[in-house]
Amino acid sequence: MVAYWIAHAHINVPDEYKKYTDPVPEIIGRRSTRPPGSAG
Repeated sequence: MVAYWIAHAHINVPDEYKKYTDPVPEIIGRRSTRPPGSAG
C-alpha cells in the first residue's frame, strides 16, 4: 500500500527550515525513485 502525506506549512525562519530540506535530494537518490508528483 502506497501513501502520500502532503503538508501545507508557513515557514517563519527559512534558514532553520533549510537544514531539513537540504538532505531531501540525497534521500530521494538513495531510494532510486522519483519524487511524488513528478511528471514523466
